[in-house]
Amino acid sequence: MVRDDSGRMIGHAGGAAARSADRRSSRITDPHPPGVPLDELTVAAADPALHCVVTTADRVGRLAARAPLRRLGWDRRTSVRFHIDGGVITVVADPSSASSITMQGHLRLPLAVRRRSRLAAGARLLLVAWPDSGTLVVCTMAVVEQMILAGSTAVADAARGRS
Repeated sequence: MVRDDSGRMIGHAGGAAARSADRRSSRITDPHPPGVPLDELTVAAADPALHCVVTTADRVGRLAARAPLRRLGWDRRTSVRFHIDGGVITVVADPSSASSITMQGHLRLPLAVRRRSRLAAGARLLLVAWPDSGTLVVCTMAVVEQMILAGSTAVADAARGRS
């Protein structure tokens, strides 16, 4: 019989129970268990004020999520301007713009913005709000995929079937 430190019986001296106990004790006592070595992570921490949401656009371009707009301090009186660059839509408050937040507090992407960005009804979008700069960034899932693949060779290789 094998007993633990308190004297309780935990199994027999031989066989599977002993091997299992040996494995459990080595996992507990070994501060550096064997395994695959990991590279040190060198990515900077995200801005704590950053607010991210995945949402959808309806058939008239209205975005379902309102939390990023509230985080930016935008309400139904806020006029906004859109800028498209490489498939990324940047939205900033601009009192001289004709576009504004809807009466219900939603952001509506104008038809011209949706066409240039090739957005269809039901499209899933990543919204990233930076309150410090008063900027909302809208990315399609295709843009998110490109950013992830560009930032990680391991993910890019896995996506190409070379894992």
